Amino acid sequence: MPHLGDELRHSGCNVCSSSLGPQDLRGDKLVLTCLLSDRVYIVDISKEAPALQKTIQAESLYKLGLATPHTYHFFPSGEVMISTLGKPDGSGQGSFLILDIAQDFAVRGKGVVHLYFSFG
Repeated sequence: MPHLGDELRHSGCNVCSSSLGPQDLRGDKLVLTCLLSDRVYIVDISKEAPALQKTIQAESLYKLGLATPHTYHFFPSGEVMISTLGKPDGSGQGSFLILDIAQDFAVRGKGVVHLYFSFG
């Protein structure tokens, strides 16, 4: 990764079948959360050589009162929910960072995820 202090977490997951829904997701992106630097990396693995697609800097999390991104999950609604372990000052209870896949993994906000289920 391009910055010192990045400690990657859960780097084996990618856009998966649980995200099948209104978005056309092909499993060609990795979301890499960093515990120590509070960054989130989106890596495009659709080509032979993986490429860094986007970096969500710590300041984006701090504006929402979030820090220490940990585990994530993709939803059929086109959102990614990333659990966080605390606040920027190291205190408090974690929450959730929400990213919008359709908007190039733009930060949507915190805490609320709209889930859509279909039972056939």
